Amino acid sequence: MAIELDYLVGSHADVRIQYFDVDRVTLMHENAHSGIVHHVDLKQGITLAIDGNSVKLFKVPPLPEAWRMQPDGSYQVRWAVYRMQEKRQDGQHEWWEWLPQ
Repeated sequence: MAIELDYLVGSHADVRIQYFDVDRVTLMHENAHSGIVHHVDLKQGITLAIDGNSVKLFKVPPLPEAWRMQPDGSYQVRWAVYRMQEKRQDGQHEWWEWLPQ
């Protein structure tokens, strides 16, 4: 069931983002954050206040498929981020693909 993103404001969320290499198997890095949804923008993303601190903000893409409501009313958010190119030259943009898990 898809959720309405605007209703997330004020909700608690536990976010895990896993970054994979171009082989789509090798885990390069993982980030975990816990916070309160501070702002929702359908183009710019969903902004979380880490540990409820509105100075420490973190943004994730605005896709409801990554959000799962938990029994306590909070949300679990999972992303797999894949590196799209093996090498890049200095100054060249590095491409990543974000997919909800």
